[in-house]
Amino acid sequence: MDHTLREWVRLGEKCGLAQAALDAQAKETRMDRTHIRQVMLAHWHDMQSAIRTGLEPGLRSVSGLSGGQAVKLLNRMQEGKSLCGTLLGKAEAYALATAECNACMGRIVAAPTAGASGVLPAVLLPIRKKYDFSEEEMVKALYVSAGFGQVIATRASI
Repeated sequence: MDHTLREWVRLGEKCGLAQAALDAQAKETRMDRTHIRQVMLAHWHDMQSAIRTGLEPGLRSVSGLSGGQAVKLLNRMQEGKSLCGTLLGKAEAYALATAECNACMGRIVAAPTAGASGVLPAVLLPIRKKYDFSEEEMVKALYVSAGFGQVIATRASI
């Protein structure tokens, strides 16, 4: 497959971006689509779990330098003291929660990297809650993200 935006748009028009990404994953890994979907659903659950772990008030890293800031940020947002409002305020807190979970040796999904692991769940979880999206729709969103990530991974440079 040619990992370009043009190719993803073409495939998206044909079968949808999520399906195109799932098909590409199945072809590249030679794995069953049902199994691949189950793995992505497990990743989605792990992302949500990392946020929950990162929001535990007593969470601290071994060094004591990390932990506890995400829950403070979320509390300030809930008190109406966030400049960003509710949706972006939650995204900020969730991204920080995932980073703190990572710093405290918790389980995260490195998507695309451990350092950026909080961005994707921080964007998707508040949107899911606001619009009541199903888990299936969230898995599709992860596949769309993976497709664009593949373009970046193969076409961009540092």
